[in-house]
Amino acid sequence: MDVLALATLVAHLHEGAADASDGAPGDPQRSLALGRIALAGRRYEEAVRHLERAVPALQRPAAREEAVHDLALAYRVTGQRGRAVPHWQWLAEHSAAHGAWARRQLAIYFEHHARDLGRALAVVEETPHQRDALEDWARRRARLIRKIERGHA
Repeated sequence: MDVLALATLVAHLHEGAADASDGAPGDPQRSLALGRIALAGRRYEEAVRHLERAVPALQRPAAREEAVHDLALAYRVTGQRGRAVPHWQWLAEHSAAHGAWARRQLAIYFEHHARDLGRALAVVEETPHQRDALEDWARRRARLIRKIERGHA
């Protein structure tokens, strides 16, 4: 894509962002594109607004899966981890591409933020481990078991 085409696209999306900010439902693909641009530009709150609009309206499974991942990421980065949990759970159950990432985020959330060591351990034990991540999951499992045995909640 040349610079002129990119500038035209950005201007078009910027106009769309102004239209989308009025709360109108709009096109979910446009909301997804605006959310991704905001995410890439580290404008996380803006990304959340657009992605929240896109996720429930996207019909194509692959697009919805990517949008759910992006929304969960934006929630995490903005400190809204509790709002990311149902999205991580959905990805863990339904996404081949993002399931491992989502299960790791759930384990971290339950261990460090919700302080629910039992749920964190359940996530670790229910996770199908990939060969390249075996050591990380084993270390996480051992640490959780030690914490549970010491009575840390």
